[in-house]
Amino acid sequence: MKRGDWYKAGCLFALVLLLGTLYLYTRTELADGAQADVLAVDSAAQMGDAPDPAPPPLAYSEIYEEVTSNKRRRPSLNCEAALVVDNKTGKILYGKNEHELRSIASLTKLMTAMVYLDSKPDMTRLVTISKEDAANSAKSQLARGETFVALDLLHAALMSSDNRAARAISRASGLSKAEFVRRMNRKAALLGLKDTRFEEVTGLSQNNVSTAYDCALLLHSALEYRLIKEITTMERFQYYSRNKKRAHRATNSNRLLSSQHKIAGGKTGYIIASGWCLATRGCDSQGRDITAVVLGSTSNSQRFRDADRALTWGYNNAG
Repeated sequence: MKRGDWYKAGCLFALVLLLGTLYLYTRTELADGAQADVLAVDSAAQMGDAPDPAPPPLAYSEIYEEVTSNKRRRPSLNCEAALVVDNKTGKILYGKNEHELRSIASLTKLMTAMVYLDSKPDMTRLVTISKEDAANSAKSQLARGETFVALDLLHAALMSSDNRAARAISRASGLSKAEFVRRMNRKAALLGLKDTRFEEVTGLSQNNVSTAYDCALLLHSALEYRLIKEITTMERFQYYSRNKKRAHRATNSNRLLSSQHKIAGGKTGYIIASGWCLATRGCDSQGRDITAVVLGSTSNSQRFRDADRALTWGYNNAG
């Protein structure tokens, strides 16, 4: 081989070696970059920045099948809005202004309880009723300065709809008022409650709004929490203030618990803007499972008559 040929071969070899080195370097860089991306995603998830998984859709959230074409078969309800749902089939059996936006008063406390429990609280924590808790809630049994176990306050909020108790447990979560309400609205969005908005935790604000349709979904979601279901089916509960040793009794405001219905949970609500409200779930002796929501009934007694009729009518029309 001539001297010129050796020179060309050397140059070619050097070029091949350079290209090989560049190829390996590029592959290494790409691999490291991909790994860095994976680590970044994992770190974000651990820090809580990962998006929340979508909740499973509720059975009747996208189904509307009204079975009552004959008006004579409709339930006679004296309320502004109502919904009757067959929980076994997921069918809406009856609706009256079910998508009309309305104040929902203390039905709000179902969401308050869920967000409180989602915060993984220490329910043995002692909580003292503050001046802020006591504002605009004169009917409460809980005196300013009394100290209670947080779990007892959850009973008071859900059973006797105590506003001071609702404020106290939201504070006991360790979240600020603004953050707690933000989480209430965020959870409503995650659950598909498209027409539901919360301004505060008690339901005293007329700006806490929803629809009969959304309230049925709200109740359905709340009763997935074992503790909420247990508390909202208790007729009475006795507890004590820990510092003043004073006995208190929470009586459930849902009168249907002492009716012929087997009540699986529910919540009452009332302010002037909302009228008398009730969302409840009941079963009959045949195991038919019905949710009834009545909003804007004309009196305390009327809402229970309306709900009783709605449940009974629902059993008779369930598929």
